[in-house]
Amino acid sequence: MFGMDSDRRVLAARKDIGRLECDLHMFAAHSQAAAFDLCLPYPKKADHETLPNGELDALKRSMDGLSNWEVGQAMGISETEVMLRIQRAMQRLGCTNKYEASLRAIKLGLVHCD
Repeated sequence: MFGMDSDRRVLAARKDIGRLECDLHMFAAHSQAAAFDLCLPYPKKADHETLPNGELDALKRSMDGLSNWEVGQAMGISETEVMLRIQRAMQRLGCTNKYEASLRAIKLGLVHCD
């Protein structure tokens, strides 16, 4: 569909393929979140009103497209700690991946898009 299995090279560089892959992940997460909105209401819990600052900061930086390593460098923590903070944020928000957590954080008003 996107020419990735073709003999002809469709995209000029590997980073273009990476961008396409990220766009497809975000599209899939958005589609999944929209389907959940139609089928399952989000649970109303006090945990959803806010996230601890560290978890929210890691999630926000991840939403900016930074890798876990880059987020860790910016926050002064290890890559593993970043991963753990994002996982805890995902659990608190009731999400299965960080893309869905990002969308839910926006929907709940925890994060504002510029």
